[in-house]
Amino acid sequence: GIKYLISKKDWISKHRLPEPEGYKDGQMITEDTVLRIIETDKKRASYSIQPGSYIIYIPSAYKEAKRKSVIEKYIKSLLKRECENRLVPLLERMAKNEKIRIKEIRVKSMKSRWGSCNHENVITLNSALVLVPVELAEYVLCHELAHTRHLNHGEKFWREVEKMLPDYKIRRKRMRKYNSAKII
Repeated sequence: GIKYLISKKDWISKHRLPEPEGYKDGQMITEDTVLRIIETDKKRASYSIQPGSYIIYIPSAYKEAKRKSVIEKYIKSLLKRECENRLVPLLERMAKNEKIRIKEIRVKSMKSRWGSCNHENVITLNSALVLVPVELAEYVLCHELAHTRHLNHGEKFWREVEKMLPDYKIRRKRMRKYNSAKII
């Protein structure tokens, strides 16, 4: 209950990234992309993607709540696009190397998982996966590819992951410090 949550307050706050109101101009969004938030006298918000930066143009007339929701919406949209551009092609190459047929790759914002794979070999990636270092994202991609052959987490599944990624245990351990719910 509530007492348990209060007892975990420090851990929770340490393991959460800023809420959308915490997004600041000049903040690094991915390893190599800076967020720029620029006030404008235009009527509508917009954004653009430049090499190394996401630029969100916010009308100065927007009140704080509207400003926060627009920034959150654009960042989610930008992360989805970034994941589609960076990680989907990587997953496709990895699948080809392993001779694994994927029916479909989806990218969406997910609260509690980095990815999933169903019995039809549809792999869904969390758009926030683009925010972790690429070698850790590779672990998640291998994990989902292994599920195309073994839908459980049994011994054969982990052997499959290890075959694709011999150092998966190190990456898996490092990945545990990230939590998709705290990122977006």
